[in-house]
Amino acid sequence: MLDKIVETACRLCSAYDALVLLREGDQLRVVAHYGPIPVTFASQAISRGLLAGRAIIERQAIAIDDIAKHTDEYPVAAALASRGAAAAGLEGMIWRANLVAPLMREGEAVGVIGLRRSEPVPFSEGQIELLKTFSDQAVIAIENARLFDEVQARTRDLDESLQQQTATADVLKVISRSAFDLQAVLDTLASSAAGLIGADFAVTYLRRDDAIRAAATFGCAPELVQYLADHPQKPGRKTLAGRVFMSGEVQHIPDVLADPEYDFGAAPKVGNFRALLGAPMFRDGKVEGSFTLGRKEPGPFSQRQINIVQTFADQAVIAVENVRLFDEAQAKTRDLEESLQQQTATADVLKVISRSAFDLPAVLRTLVESAAKLCDADKATITRESDGVFYRAESYGFSEDFMAQVRNRPVVPEKGSITGRVFLEGKAVHVEDVQADPEYWPKTFMQPGELRTGLGIPMMRNGAPIGVLALMRSDVRAFNDRQIELVQTFADQAVIAIENARLFDEVQAKTRDLSEALVHQTASGNILKVIASSPTKVAPALQAIVESACEVCDAYDAAVILREGDHVRFSAHCGPIPIGLETWPLSRGWVGGRSIVDKVPVHVADLQLAGEEFPDGRDFALRMGHRTILAAPLLRQGESVGAIVVRRKEAHPFSDKQIKLLRSFADQAVIAIGNVRLFDEVQAKTRDLEESLTQQTATADVLKVISRSAFDLQTVFESLISTAVRLCSAKQGVIFRRQGEIYRYAASHMLVDPAYRAHEQMAQIKAGRGTLIGRVALENRAVQISDAWTDSEYAEKDEVRHADVRAMLGVPLMRDGEMIGAFALGRAEPVPFSQRQVDLVATFADQAVIAIENARLFDEVQAKTRDVEEALQQQTATADVLKVISRSAFDLQAVLTTLAESARELCGASFATLFMLDRDGDEMRLRAESGCTPEIVAFLRAHPIKAGRETFTGRVMLSGEAVHLPDVLADPEYDFGDAPRIGDYRALLGVPLLRDGQVEGVFALARPEPTPFTERQIEMVRAF
Repeated sequence: MLDKIVETACRLCSAYDALVLLREGDQLRVVAHYGPIPVTFASQAISRGLLAGRAIIERQAIAIDDIAKHTDEYPVAAALASRGAAAAGLEGMIWRANLVAPLMREGEAVGVIGLRRSEPVPFSEGQIELLKTFSDQAVIAIENARLFDEVQARTRDLDESLQQQTATADVLKVISRSAFDLQAVLDTLASSAAGLIGADFAVTYLRRDDAIRAAATFGCAPELVQYLADHPQKPGRKTLAGRVFMSGEVQHIPDVLADPEYDFGAAPKVGNFRALLGAPMFRDGKVEGSFTLGRKEPGPFSQRQINIVQTFADQAVIAVENVRLFDEAQAKTRDLEESLQQQTATADVLKVISRSAFDLPAVLRTLVESAAKLCDADKATITRESDGVFYRAESYGFSEDFMAQVRNRPVVPEKGSITGRVFLEGKAVHVEDVQADPEYWPKTFMQPGELRTGLGIPMMRNGAPIGVLALMRSDVRAFNDRQIELVQTFADQAVIAIENARLFDEVQAKTRDLSEALVHQTASGNILKVIASSPTKVAPALQAIVESACEVCDAYDAAVILREGDHVRFSAHCGPIPIGLETWPLSRGWVGGRSIVDKVPVHVADLQLAGEEFPDGRDFALRMGHRTILAAPLLRQGESVGAIVVRRKEAHPFSDKQIKLLRSFADQAVIAIGNVRLFDEVQAKTRDLEESLTQQTATADVLKVISRSAFDLQTVFESLISTAVRLCSAKQGVIFRRQGEIYRYAASHMLVDPAYRAHEQMAQIKAGRGTLIGRVALENRAVQISDAWTDSEYAEKDEVRHADVRAMLGVPLMRDGEMIGAFALGRAEPVPFSQRQVDLVATFADQAVIAIENARLFDEVQAKTRDVEEALQQQTATADVLKVISRSAFDLQAVLTTLAESARELCGASFATLFMLDRDGDEMRLRAESGCTPEIVAFLRAHPIKAGRETFTGRVMLSGEAVHLPDVLADPEYDFGDAPRIGDYRALLGVPLLRDGQVEGVFALARPEPTPFTERQIEMVRAF
């Protein structure tokens, strides 16, 4: 535009060349030039020795006919003219006549426009005035360019915001796809942040082992990555990450070489960086990391860039926290898997014991092999007693040749071996590296590398070791607590196996006891089989136990009772004697209750003759017909969880052996109950993990919808409510939003009943106890109604019965402590929502608030953009008017018509008129118009207007102020004949043209509909 102005000015003013210089501080810079005279400078200091400088200082046009005559007055200009001639190979001065005019904006000179001639020919007054006009046009062009640049800058801001949101969405996608791959998420965050703010590299630091270490890098040279790994940092002023960790705030170093406190050794040289920016990563109020970016060139980062880095630091915190939670869940899952694996191995051992109860070598081989495999040992042995001497009985991992050498060699209590130390000390022995133990002697006995870490567990019976279970590893790797505990369990099982075998041998030796022992072992085997075959159900195991107890103990019936608080429940029964009840209060007044309370077996030879010692028990005996009774408590970790009871109809006491057998059945019942309890706990934890994963997946899906439809609030609402309904096992759901003091329908899912859907969509809910949302609004917290059909305060029972909704949950949408809406979920059953589901809906409510806030911010940006566009449109119209004024400075009619046209277009009016006082000064006559029909123009010219209330123009003349009539037909004083009909107008706006406080004319706009003009439009008309 400026190039066109200087070309036109040069041509119309008969100059050799023309140029425009703009002011930049105390300098004038050439921005446009036209003509053959060369420009020998890019900028010049403002001074009176330069024509352009003097025009700036004095704010007026300056013309000289010959610069050669004014060298003393304009020495700088004369020197430039001489320099130009020398550069062209000429003598003297390259130009002689000169004319400059300042570019004025708001009373300040912002530059000059100048004309030059090679000969000393003065510029005429007309040419001087014309150049002033060109200076005004240059100012307008500069101002338009400035406004355009501002609009472009705002557009760039929006583009940057969109780019940032796109990058954030990409990061969220990576988090959703690689939620538990921390390295991938941190790499994506670093690359996205670096790209957005124009950084050369990025480093994510995390607190590890009380030091600050680099966890992820992007764009770093390998030498810098190695330097960071070799030089962990500490909180302090010497490094950027140290400052972030120390202050907990964003830290910014524009130039590390210029910062006197920065001292990170050779890092700037190795990494080739100068500027650094870091943002803290918080968890539980503590700085756990620093998101750092750097540039090779020195220079500050902008506030927008700092805000972007802080946002990415927050996302990095979320990623780190997600991975931490996932690792914890994985660790718990591994623990459960290990526990399940151990339970399976124990069950396998029990199967072997049950199948080979009296084949001790087979049982011990199974035990030693299972212990070695489960505890990741290379070798294992079991040492046990034989005729008062200890020998290695079974092994795993050793060659047959080696075992042939040591099998018959006695093991004595001494410090020189793992097994010997266990026998000597009577407790577990764990040696992490036997090669480093000075007291361990079989170093040369075994091959090098065969044994490094050893563990020995005593097999205890009656407080004394009867053997040792020893495990060995060929590398230095200590056994953990869980493995040691597991080996202890296997040692206990070995003791049980040895004891079972010893008892069997004794039974074999005693013929009279053979039948009873065989029946007992068979019963135990049956029970173990049931336990092994039904590890998830306690009822089959308890039933097998009572059946076996009834048979082995020669009883008429047997029962297992389990404790439930202050009562007991009869859980399994076998035999003809009736139980007579399912539950009974726990007390010492009956045999089973006393056994549970006292935690010892209770044996009564004849309960019917027990007197007042067992009042409840005697009543049972008289009513049901039994006499002798024996009860043994079910003890778990020293506490009674129930009892097993056997009864006889005749008064025939149980033997000591039968009492002991019943206690063993009690122990087996406890094992069965414990196994099921452990299994149920594993299942419950697994369900929790699956539910958490489902919720995380759903949350990720919702975040995807939010990222794809960030400003489509309805889509976000529908995704949130549908996900909440599905995850919370609800029948339907609705989102309400606040409008003033009431709450209205916003979105829903599964409102299948048309009547109920219409009811919800038309609802206008206020705070109160009569509705779910009303209660939420009253209490500003989540509210549950367990059964709306029976709730005395709930007022819409007919509607919810028709919709088949009973249980209800309402969760508020809170922003800055104020409720702006709510989630409402309903179920067909009167079953309350769990706390996990309430928390989940609260999470969705928070996401809804974020979505609402994002949409609000987007609408504000759109509104501001529209304001800028309107302002630009107004400036453009003003510029058009000024162009007309500059082209038709002495054609008043053309100027007034242009003003009317611009005002009508900008204000959305149907026509515009401009009235001026006639020469007598008492009547207004039509001077200019735009958009008027010939009929209304003829009417207005035929009816001059005087001051008065009956006409619109007359009112403006009376008041001397702007007058606005939204509807002339509704104004009782307005009476201008057929003008409204002829002109087809209802709304009018008029502004006086004032000179020295007197009304000289009236500018009026009209519309055919009774629609008021806005304040902005009124102000625009005043400007015109």
